[in-house]
Amino acid sequence: MRLDRILFVLVIAALLGSCSPSPKSGQDRENTSPSLGVHPAEVRDEIDRVGTNYMDALLTGNAKLFSECFTEKGAMLLPGGKVVQGRDSIFIAMRSAFQANLMLDGTSTTQELFIVDENAFELGTWTGRVRAASAKSATADSGTYTRIWKRDDKRAWKVWRDIVRPWPLPIGA
Repeated sequence: MRLDRILFVLVIAALLGSCSPSPKSGQDRENTSPSLGVHPAEVRDEIDRVGTNYMDALLTGNAKLFSECFTEKGAMLLPGGKVVQGRDSIFIAMRSAFQANLMLDGTSTTQELFIVDENAFELGTWTGRVRAASAKSATADSGTYTRIWKRDDKRAWKVWRDIVRPWPLPIGA
């Protein structure tokens, strides 16, 4: 699989995770620091709003909107350990990925959300279908993600680190 296609599939998976509301069950763990005025419902609302921008960017191939979901020094971990860091680098990588691939659909489930002071830690699973721009059929994929959120200079919640693992995981991983 070409690197741009792998990048696109992984980013889709990671981004889909921020689009789903957190579960209402006891699995959703939220920790807040009252001294910093962080309220779990407000954090979840902001993450969901950014998640809507993620999905809009994926469905429309909008690399600028996608990159704006990250902090200035945000980063994506790609397969094989390559890291794309910085909003400008993310824009360039996604522009290339969007030229080569189309997102057809996808779903995700946030399984846990931990809020600690000025950080939020999101864990979840994803599924999706993508198609190379030149192909006629789509490829299904699924996996897990971990996303670390931070507040930017304007106090808005943005993605600081985005880590995605497709299934199946290698033995011993």
